[in-house]
Amino acid sequence: MAACSMLKVLVTASDDDLTVFALPDSIASTPGVRRGLTRIRTIGGSGSKDERLQFKFVGNGISGLMAFTGAATATRLLLVTDSGNDAVHVIDVVHGAHVGYVAAPGSIAKPRGVASWGTKVAVSAHLGFVQLYEGTGASWTIGRLLITVGTPKQYHPLLGS
Repeated sequence: MAACSMLKVLVTASDDDLTVFALPDSIASTPGVRRGLTRIRTIGGSGSKDERLQFKFVGNGISGLMAFTGAATATRLLLVTDSGNDAVHVIDVVHGAHVGYVAAPGSIAKPRGVASWGTKVAVSAHLGFVQLYEGTGASWTIGRLLITVGTPKQYHPLLGS
């Protein structure tokens, strides 16, 4: 789940899709007024015509974790880990569109968590790897690969086998 106060949305992940909800202006209790989340759209799923939006969040470890990225004055985009496709997607939740990848399918082994600050992104992966990226929109480059002590290097695609 990820929320963006600038876009006023909350996004959740299920088995193979994302659901975008509008955040209410206030959650204050007012007698006779019902407040809650309003679903804006569902993105992706097994029936999606765009193959890039056919997420595989289950069955291959922790997945479907999210963070918003982008400067406060820029377009805010959602980053989503997809361990079933060994990828990190960049999603425009306003338009329900796939923008590109931080990590293209097959370039990161079982991505787990994702964190973002401006143009910098950190993605934790299976077996203790953390990959650091920099970029915006559809253009991302890997800057560093961090390896925790005891991590078997032969299991990382960037290090070879």
